[in-house]
Amino acid sequence: QTQIGPFASKILSIGIGLGGGIALIIMVIGAIRVLTSAGDPKNVAVGREMIIAAVAGLLFLILSVMIMRFIGIRILDICFGPSAFCI
Repeated sequence: QTQIGPFASKILSIGIGLGGGIALIIMVIGAIRVLTSAGDPKNVAVGREMIIAAVAGLLFLILSVMIMRFIGIRILDICFGPSAFCI
């Protein structure tokens, strides 16, 4: 019989890594836009919005991971991530 725990753990770990990596890339691109804007308010605003969106995405990712860990560990008995999070 197939176990859902290890499969869900692997999928969530990959998704978390991809989400964090994409947010980091967007922050770097936003910072480059701000630094290379040469004082143009439009480019500064675009870069600033990118950075804010990436930070908001990271906060959303962190909160969703916390919720998924709570649901997985407490309700479904699925353990993913470092073993320190498993109770």
